Amino acid sequence: MVVRKIVHSDGSVTIGDYKGDMVIPEMVNGVKVVAIDAGTFKDCTDLTGISIPGSVVYSGPGAFYGCTSLKKLRLEDSDQELIFIDEDEAYVTCRYWELAALEEVYVGRNFRYQHKNGEPGIPFGEPFSHHSSIKSVVFGDKVTRINEGAFGWIHTLERVSFSAGLVTIEKDAFQGSDQLASPLHFPESLKFIGEYAFYG
Repeated sequence: MVVRKIVHSDGSVTIGDYKGDMVIPEMVNGVKVVAIDAGTFKDCTDLTGISIPGSVVYSGPGAFYGCTSLKKLRLEDSDQELIFIDEDEAYVTCRYWELAALEEVYVGRNFRYQHKNGEPGIPFGEPFSHHSSIKSVVFGDKVTRINEGAFGWIHTLERVSFSAGLVTIEKDAFQGSDQLASPLHFPESLKFIGEYAFYG
């Protein structure tokens, strides 16, 4: 099932008019929600927070483009990886949070970025890299790796909190995020930190 609309118990449908803090349900009318379609929340300028359930394994291109009031994001805990899908152009970075005002991000699961054609995304094309307003990122216990360049060049990032379970921080993961002010406490589970992971 794809989240394009909200289906109410009386069978009526609301499309695109999402406001305030929203929790996407894991089930709608007895059917598991597994994907967020391309452009689902595009230009929802009154959306201030969103929680994506662990049942969602795909998020389409531009799903949150233009959400200018979106400050809080939660990727709920899950053993399943979440795949952010972008357009096919090899050097176009993700547009998921373009123009969004994200400040607080909770990451409760592994995620990766790929193009619609199945090709892997490029480093620093990750959904969060180069974002212009994220201040805080908290990782949950289900996160075992942080991808190459995943949170690089976020000049507003001040706080990062790692939880138990993290094994790998890949190269360049936080490169250029030069406003990190809080101490970094690494869990005992951490086995590898790639080169330039915290460069700059």
